[in-house]
Amino acid sequence: MLDFPFEESSFNTSIYCLIIYSAFVLYNFRSSRRSNYNDDSGFSVDKKIKWIVGFIIVTFCVQGDFFHYMDRVHNYDFTPGSFQAMETIYGPIIQLVQRNYLLFRVIVWGGAYLLFIMTCNRFNVNINNASFILIACFAVTFSYARATMAMACYFYGLSFFCKPYKNKLLGYILGISMIYLSYMFHQSALFLILMTVLLFIPLNRLTFSLLLISLPIIIYYARNYFQLLLLDDTILENDELNSKLESYSMKESIESTTRKILMDGFNYARFYLGLIVGLIAFIINQKKWQYSTAIFRLFKITLGIILGATFFLFFDLENQIFFYRFLNMSMIPIIIFVTYIWKYKFEDKSLSFWRLETFLLNLFILVGIAQNLVFIFYGIYLNNLNV
Repeated sequence: MLDFPFEESSFNTSIYCLIIYSAFVLYNFRSSRRSNYNDDSGFSVDKKIKWIVGFIIVTFCVQGDFFHYMDRVHNYDFTPGSFQAMETIYGPIIQLVQRNYLLFRVIVWGGAYLLFIMTCNRFNVNINNASFILIACFAVTFSYARATMAMACYFYGLSFFCKPYKNKLLGYILGISMIYLSYMFHQSALFLILMTVLLFIPLNRLTFSLLLISLPIIIYYARNYFQLLLLDDTILENDELNSKLESYSMKESIESTTRKILMDGFNYARFYLGLIVGLIAFIINQKKWQYSTAIFRLFKITLGIILGATFFLFFDLENQIFFYRFLNMSMIPIIIFVTYIWKYKFEDKSLSFWRLETFLLNLFILVGIAQNLVFIFYGIYLNNLNV
């Protein structure tokens, strides 16, 4: 059965990623800036883009984890009780595809993109523009970790609480099921599940100001509780989760180079720029325009995710794994509400704050493109050294 014709990263695989990424961004950049919003769902506008994006996500092999997962799938041990480095749910999938890594990625990463499309449709944002932002700004992030499937499941489930289905009971059952499934695909989804409570907390200028004032107190107690989790493994009563907490908090070798500073700077800037775009639109200028309640609820969750991830910078941990892993979880909602705000930038240019938003939106796109290109060119550089 057809599978990937390579087993490890090489100069050719890096060049392949550069070509498909650059071609997609250059071809779609102009059209993404002049969108047709007659159909907000985007289903009737250029259906080819969804197939192209799906192909890129499944085959985007620039990240080292792409090949780590390939090795795990090809050598998966089905012996009962054997140790596996992935959640149990992946076993039946690997067995179904008979250790075929291409089919495995079609199901897991292709499935994550399908859920992303369905989530965009539920929030009534243009899927073509959202797909452009997904590839242009987050191609590397979306295509490398299996946690992407967990995130996609969670936010699709969350959409039934942000925007209730016409049959509310059925929608809530489906939403809860998808949120639970997200934890099955990756245990880090527990962090997202905890953020769901923010849906029921009002967010406006007053509550946001109170939040900023109380941040030092929140960080203090959160830091103490997290340190307690690391010291007392009986609190969670979950050996596997305790083991991951301990390994993620261990010291790692961090090479402080210009390359790392540049890559990290572009990587983190995408998320904080997206957050700033949302803060200006939904908090600072809250009363100046009519926005979707569902999108605003999604933004509240995003704010909680990014603040929660940022807290880990103050926890005196030996590495930043918790920080950047949880920060990555804001990827999907940022794409959705940035796409939504981009729509109104074209529809209503009379609003006074759009000039600043336009600058930030363009900067967000450019920083995202720069981050992906730096990562791809670094892969080319490393593989060229090994030639």
